[in-house]
Amino acid sequence: MAKQASHSPELKRTWWLKHRYFRVYMAREATVLPLIFFIAWMLGRGL
Repeated sequence: MAKQASHSPELKRTWWLKHRYFRVYMAREATVLPLIFFIAWMLGRGL
């Protein structure tokens, strides 16, 4: 039996850097990182 070809193209790891919409989305999602560090710091201090 022959192996079927993939219908989806190979994507590089940085494909989203070429599209402005996805760069803005990733920047917006990354703003949660300071919040995570702040919460972890507060929990480490015992509130």
